[in-house]
Amino acid sequence: MPKPITERRRKIFDYICNHIEQKNYSPTVREIGDHVGLASSSTTQSHLNRLKADGYVTWENGKPRTLRVLKYTS
Repeated sequence: MPKPITERRRKIFDYICNHIEQKNYSPTVREIGDHVGLASSSTTQSHLNRLKADGYVTWENGKPRTLRVLKYTS
């Protein structure tokens, strides 16, 4: 059974979903961090890496704005 998503990762995931729904393109790592109150892009990236490992999102390495949602949570 997958580990439950943390509150911080839930905020990141929800922001990604809302951003893509409203603008039809994914947010940058910096935009995500700014929205959830993370000053470090490295910390934001580590949360994204965990979301990717858990199967919630994916992206193409080295290409901007390729973040995609793979599964939605309730």
